[in-house]
Amino acid sequence: MSCFALIPAEPWKLPPQNIEVEEAVLGGILLDENAFMRVGDRLKPEHFYISAHRDIYQACAALAAKHKPTDLLSVTSWLADNGLLERIGGRNKLASLVDRTVSGVNIDALAELVITKWTCRQFGKLASLANEMQYKSDDEMTLDESFSTLLGAVKDCIKERDLEC
Repeated sequence: MSCFALIPAEPWKLPPQNIEVEEAVLGGILLDENAFMRVGDRLKPEHFYISAHRDIYQACAALAAKHKPTDLLSVTSWLADNGLLERIGGRNKLASLVDRTVSGVNIDALAELVITKWTCRQFGKLASLANEMQYKSDDEMTLDESFSTLLGAVKDCIKERDLEC
């Protein structure tokens, strides 16, 4: 293996994500009163690539935790009350999510795809961490500490996906 193998062939590529799927999940939650209940136990805000989508999903999660509806008006109100409405793109962003979504029928499969893309991004982060650790001097980090750090990050990723080692 040459030393050039460590340089990404296409460094301009975006990390794994699917914006349309993220929007469909959020639109489904805003349209279907039962949608959040179907995905809320496994889909987390950090799984979303777009920060506005994380904020919108966090609003839905906060409302659902209080047994409140996750419809367009409730989510808009929660975001406004928490100073996040403008940050996510305003009412127009939320309305566009609803307008572009037919239903929440496939929300389980779509949520799984969002999680899969997040998992792929985590693998990239793990690879970057491993690459960074190879350049640490002996004084900065021992080999055992390096392996322990990397193993801890891998275990966190596995735990998040409910995988068996």
